[in-house]
Amino acid sequence: MEANNIALIQQLFTYFGEKKIPEFLGMFSQDAVWVEPGDEKIPYSGSYTGIAGITKLLTILSQSLQVKSFTPTQFVGEGNSVVVIGDNNAIAIPTGKSYTTKWVYSFTIQDQKVVRLEVFMDTQAIANAVTA
Repeated sequence: MEANNIALIQQLFTYFGEKKIPEFLGMFSQDAVWVEPGDEKIPYSGSYTGIAGITKLLTILSQSLQVKSFTPTQFVGEGNSVVVIGDNNAIAIPTGKSYTTKWVYSFTIQDQKVVRLEVFMDTQAIANAVTA
């Protein structure tokens, strides 16, 4: 089971990297929840539910950040969970400031679909980049 779930999440990252957004969204359940950390300084922080919510999040992200790199470095699976560790570098579009941070994405999978994604990263670095 773990190997199948890891392969599923690796495919999700491939679709995202190739900007195949319909395929990427198709890997989430209709009522999936995606949680981004941070406070109100970070325009995309919060909880997004369903495909419409995730689409809204992707729109906010594309308007807020110019991603220079987004690299998963490790995939770990156990049962219906997959944890991905990686790093990224981005420029906050409103300010032109850049940041680099490591991240952890925690996925819960049910019936070959992502039902929950919770993100952990250095939100202070991001808040510093997005505020003037």
